[in-house]
Amino acid sequence: MATTVHITVQAIDNNGVPQPVVQATLFLLDKNLEDIANDYIKELGNVDLNAANAANKQSNWIALFASSAALRSVLFDVGSHFNHINTWEFRQNFEKSKPIWMKHLLQSAITNRSGQAWLKGIAPNKYWLVAWVERDRGIGFWNYPIMINAGENVVLLAPQNAVYFK
Repeated sequence: MATTVHITVQAIDNNGVPQPVVQATLFLLDKNLEDIANDYIKELGNVDLNAANAANKQSNWIALFASSAALRSVLFDVGSHFNHINTWEFRQNFEKSKPIWMKHLLQSAITNRSGQAWLKGIAPNKYWLVAWVERDRGIGFWNYPIMINAGENVVLLAPQNAVYFK
């Protein structure tokens, strides 16, 4: 039996009615973003910048540091539950953080007009579904743990299970 994950992403409109989120990009990771950020902090401390090829290592270290700082910014913003997050700044930090978590990416998908997407061929295990959506009034962000079992799996990303949703 093939393993599939059916994901629905919803937001709540001004009348309190669930609405599909169209064109949301979903990322299935094998590790939590917080753990990835912590691992990179450790890795940055282990780089020998005085070794051979120091210029190249310094350049790589600076890039890793920038990506790590961007991911920390994303996690801080959504973890602090500010009333408002600057969407442009959040988008920039999310994009800048990708180099350090993309190696943990297993699959990605984009929601259709019904706010639905599917992932196929995923081995049963624990994963994290990362997504963020831009809204008229702010953003929604998920770093949502999911347990994939053999067969059909159904996941709903909604304001109630988002790390941040304003």
